[in-house]
Amino acid sequence: MDKFKRVIVGLDFSTSDAVVLSALDKLQAIFNFDSIHLLHIIRDLNHPHYGNTERNGIPLDEFLKKKMREEVSKFYEGDPTVLDFMVKEGELREEFLKWQKVKNADLLVFGRKKGIKETNLYGILNLAPCSILFIPPVCDFNQLEYFMLPVDGGEESKLAIEFTKYLRNNSSHGQDFKVEILNAYTLPQGYSFSGKSAKEFAQIMKENEQKLLDKFLHDNHFEKDVNKLTQKYVADWADLVRDLSTYINESDCHAVVMGTQARTKLTRFLMGSRTKDLLENVKDKIIFVVKDKKKTFDMVDFFFKI
Repeated sequence: MDKFKRVIVGLDFSTSDAVVLSALDKLQAIFNFDSIHLLHIIRDLNHPHYGNTERNGIPLDEFLKKKMREEVSKFYEGDPTVLDFMVKEGELREEFLKWQKVKNADLLVFGRKKGIKETNLYGILNLAPCSILFIPPVCDFNQLEYFMLPVDGGEESKLAIEFTKYLRNNSSHGQDFKVEILNAYTLPQGYSFSGKSAKEFAQIMKENEQKLLDKFLHDNHFEKDVNKLTQKYVADWADLVRDLSTYINESDCHAVVMGTQARTKLTRFLMGSRTKDLLENVKDKIIFVVKDKKKTFDMVDFFFKI
């Protein structure tokens, strides 16, 4: 996996900032970023909410940068020279996409207040070519030990595995690091023509999927790193997100790692709006969405051309 050199951290002066900033030292210890860009987007730098009395004539962008520095200093104890404080005017989605490209960021970090449906975060998830980290309202990065990987054996799953290897090798938790592989399977159409019952054919599908996963993990030198492999039978693909998110929410895992290469493809069994729905329904878990910048279609260029 290529090293993450540059990260953009979204701040909005809400309560979620404290949770995001509390993770900054831990993230820097893992990734050793060359630069950390802390970015706040404001629609109007002349917004009347910010009166001149409070900032004593200081330009609004400078005033907000000062407040950002004060807040970051409460949490971050690392090298201050890697920090870059940015206040930009414009629409949130467009500005984050633009500055990701300008800074060539490898990772975007956002706090999640609730879900992402109908928010700018979903647009950024779809369009940004780099990896994204979503941090829930309540989490503790010092307990970042137990990882859940929904995989299907495709190229996207390899991304998740390579990223998790990197986390394991650079984690301070050592032998406490735990990985669970989560896989889903269902009955193929026309299985009844085989003469076998649904239960019998489901067992065949499970065993075949197990063999494919074992080979996949072996080929990627990951079989010794997996503590648990869970296979979930899904009666109908329409129930996929519900079943997987329920399992993840009820588990003790601290983080979920999902790989993607295309704009809306998040493993073969998590396609299109299912990505959005899974992120919407998984609660109180740190979520890493891992992308390969070299293979991801540059939707930012496309977006700004239309």
